[in-house]
Amino acid sequence: MLTLKDLRVSFHTYAGEVEALRGVNLHVDEGDVLAVVGESGCGKTVTAQSVMQLYPREVIDYKSGEIIYKGQNLLALSEKEMQRVRGRDISMIFQDPMTSLNPTVTVGKQITEAILKSGGKNGARVDKARAEARAVEMLRNVGLADPETRMKQYPHSFSGGMRQRVMIAIAMSCMPELLIADEPTTALDVTVQAQILDLMKQLQAQSGTAIIIITHNMGVVANIAKNVAIMYGGIVVEHGTASDVFYRPRHPYTWGLLKSIFRLNKPKDEPLTPIDGAPPELINPPPGCPFAERCEYAMNICLRGMPGEFSQGERHSCRCWLYDRASLVKPAEWEEYRYA
Repeated sequence: MLTLKDLRVSFHTYAGEVEALRGVNLHVDEGDVLAVVGESGCGKTVTAQSVMQLYPREVIDYKSGEIIYKGQNLLALSEKEMQRVRGRDISMIFQDPMTSLNPTVTVGKQITEAILKSGGKNGARVDKARAEARAVEMLRNVGLADPETRMKQYPHSFSGGMRQRVMIAIAMSCMPELLIADEPTTALDVTVQAQILDLMKQLQAQSGTAIIIITHNMGVVANIAKNVAIMYGGIVVEHGTASDVFYRPRHPYTWGLLKSIFRLNKPKDEPLTPIDGAPPELINPPPGCPFAERCEYAMNICLRGMPGEFSQGERHSCRCWLYDRASLVKPAEWEEYRYA
C-alpha cells in the first residue's frame, strides 16, 4: 500500500541545514499495523508528516526518494491533488489531543466539516444532513455516550481521553485506507491509553484500515503492532515483525531500548538500564552510524561509514556493521573493524 524509498528530507534553519531524514526505507501492506519507534528527534513525526505533505514547501527540502502510495508518488502531486488524498485515502491523528481540536468550534461541527471536505467513499458528494448523521455514528463508534448531545459541546467539555476519541472519530470518519497515529496515547494515563489502543484495534479489525503508529513506548508496540521499524538519527536501523524485534533483536540500539523497559518478571531491586548519551545533532550528522557514539560495540568503521541494510530473515533487516563483519568481510580486512 505504502512504500518509502530512500527518503531524504532537510529543513533550512538559521543554524544550518537539519538533515531530518537520511535515507528512510519503509513499507506498509494492506491491513498492516506498523509501529515506528525511537527517541524524540529521530525523525518519526517528520516521516509521518512527509507522507501527508503537511510541511510548507518553503521550509522543507525533499532531497531525494519517493513516497509511493498505491502506485503513485505523493511527492509528485500538487497541493490540490494532495487535498483529495488527505482524509479520504490517508488520515492522521495528531500528537496532542489537548491542542489538536479547535476550542471555538463544537465537536460535531469539526467532525462534520471533515466529512464534507473529504466526501464519502471514493469521493462521493455528501450533504450536510448525511454528514451530521455520520458524525453521530462515529462518536458512538468510538465509545462516547449520548453522541447527539456531545455533538453540540465544545472541546473544553471533554477529558483528554475523550478528546482523543474525538480525534479518532475525525480521522476515521471518511473510512481511509491508511491511518497515521502520531503518539496517540501521549499525555494520557495508562488506563486511558489501554482504552484508546483497544479502540484502535477494534476499528482496524472492523474496517481493515492499515495503521502506522508512531511512539516511543515499547508497551504500546507490544499491544498493537504487527511490524516494527526502529528509527534513530533520521534512518531506520531495524525493521521486522513484532516477534522479530522483541525476541530476536539485532541492532544495539534495539537492545538498549528493550533493556530500558520495566518488566514485572525482573527482581524488584534490579535497576533499569538506560542508554547513556544523547542522539546526534542532525544539523551536522556524523558520517558513520548515528548510534556509534553511544554504542558499546562500536568499531572504527562505525565512526567512518554508514552501514548498509543487512537481511536477518524473510522480513527482518538491520543497519549495523556487526553483521557485515560476520558475513561479507574477508578476515584480511578485519583490521579496520577493530573496536573503537
